[in-house]
Amino acid sequence: MAEKINLSFKDTPDFSSSGEAIIPDAWWTSFNDPTLNAHINTALNNNFSLAAAAQRLNAARAIAVRERSALFPDIDLGASASRTIDDSPASRFTFGPEASYEADLWGRIRAGIAAEDLRAKAQEQDYYTAALVLSADIAVTWMRLTEAYQQLALLNEQIEVNEKTLKVLRGRFGIGLVRSEDILRQQLLTESLLEERISVETDVQILEHQLAVLRGEPPQGSIYSPATALPALPPKPQTGLPIDLIQRRPDVQSAYFDIRAADKDLAAALRDRYPRLTLSASYISEAASAGNLFSNWITSIAGALIAPVFDGGERQAEITRSQARRAELLNTYKQTVLEAFQDVEDALTLEEQQLERIENLERRLSIARKTYKQIQTGYFNGVNDYLDTLNTLTDLQRTERDILSARRILIEYRITLYRALSGSFDPVNAPYQQELNRE
Repeated sequence: MAEKINLSFKDTPDFSSSGEAIIPDAWWTSFNDPTLNAHINTALNNNFSLAAAAQRLNAARAIAVRERSALFPDIDLGASASRTIDDSPASRFTFGPEASYEADLWGRIRAGIAAEDLRAKAQEQDYYTAALVLSADIAVTWMRLTEAYQQLALLNEQIEVNEKTLKVLRGRFGIGLVRSEDILRQQLLTESLLEERISVETDVQILEHQLAVLRGEPPQGSIYSPATALPALPPKPQTGLPIDLIQRRPDVQSAYFDIRAADKDLAAALRDRYPRLTLSASYISEAASAGNLFSNWITSIAGALIAPVFDGGERQAEITRSQARRAELLNTYKQTVLEAFQDVEDALTLEEQQLERIENLERRLSIARKTYKQIQTGYFNGVNDYLDTLNTLTDLQRTERDILSARRILIEYRITLYRALSGSFDPVNAPYQQELNRE
């Protein structure tokens, strides 16, 4: 028989940190963004990749049903007519039901059924994984689009500031208080911001296209109105114990069911070496003319016991293949578990470091604003060179844009953490879906 599989990860250390908030099945609702909720609701109902995953699940379930039919007898209704062509022609007519059944003496058929049932469960978890990935992709795209619109608004403000400064410099140049190269440097900064705005406008269109396709819609003419600001970071979620994560993550559960299915395949291969008992029965009417067909019925019952003697090593090769396949899937499962742990640890580390980076950027922005104000005053009083003023302004405006990006990246790290910690959810029939549909 197949040896017992050891899948224990009980001695795994706890995660490096944890919060107090409980993650809902619809984890994205933690951001309290109704528009994001609506986008994900639409995608879960209309995305074609998710619909394809649903059909793969339906196919896997149908295979399991087909395999289960082997537990029942096959009953066929047959009819035939024949006529000999010779010196004394004769006709022969037959009609009646025939049944055949293989007795599952050693559990080979049941092992095959169990294998397909487990593969269907693995496919179900793959479907849930696809839904989880889709919801995360929508959330990331939405946050990037929101940030892109904020960047556009900020760039427009910065361009306006630079154009006003340029106007002041030209006015002072007219009375001999400013050098021409100072005006050129200011123009160069303004043009660089105009170029940056074109780049961000391109990003907006590309992100709108991505969002449309994720929603199951054509990208042509897709225009969305994202939120005016990125959402605040929700409270840190509970990470729970590593053993809980193993039982919760759909990709890990899929790998687990694959191993169990492979174990059943191995059991079926081992039992295929044993004899097979096939039973058959028929109730047939046979006559020389169609008019007398139903007047003479013959009942027959038969049994056949077939034991393999020589197959050229076919059955042993199948056992060896099944053993190798099970060992492969066992290693795949363990790797999937370790990567699940890594996903959580990476997300926790990245979020923690990003919070520190944002604090650093905010301190840097505060210093840059004070520095620019002082250097600009000194320049207009003839104390400082304009190059110092320009460099400080460039650093100030870049830091303002960096903070926006850093806040969006922080949200993405939280999305990654939610995805790493979230379990299976039904994309169609879950209660939150019904509520969103009512909205």
